[in-house]
Amino acid sequence: DTWRSSKSDRFELTGYDPQSPRHVYIAQRDRNLAGHVVVSGEAPEDLVVKLQQAGKVTGRVVDEDGSPLPNCQLIRWSPPMSSPADSNHGYHAPPLPRNMANSTTGQYETDDEGRFTITCLAPGVEYRLRAFDRANLSPSRGRVPMFSGTLDVVIKLEPGEPEDLGDVRLVDEK
Repeated sequence: DTWRSSKSDRFELTGYDPQSPRHVYIAQRDRNLAGHVVVSGEAPEDLVVKLQQAGKVTGRVVDEDGSPLPNCQLIRWSPPMSSPADSNHGYHAPPLPRNMANSTTGQYETDDEGRFTITCLAPGVEYRLRAFDRANLSPSRGRVPMFSGTLDVVIKLEPGEPEDLGDVRLVDEK
């Protein structure tokens, strides 16, 4: 579940296991297009992913008291797994769209007022987010953030839809 760059409109699906469905995400950031398809069973000869106008969300991360949380790292949320059987939980955590040239996943942050923007989201895909205090990930603290948690929101957009999420509460895990 990572993003890879390609200079053409073709790609190769590698490491595919017909027994395990594969989610494929494609994005053209410069044209604000994105798409998603699930491949299961035998891989098709020519896999086609329909690209549509991508979605965009904005919001502000706040704590349980409503105070903004500045300079947080935002990453995709995945359900906790304690055993391989937990992989049948029904939710597949999609990768966030790349926003840096040399990265295979999206790396987003809130600004000094807790605000964030995520662009190029694939239409119809359900995104969930986690946030943590990146500034306090120091060796002296054992690389443990002061706060970390899921955001109390599920993002699922229609083609080309912008959505202002407003204040999004962090559900602290500590």
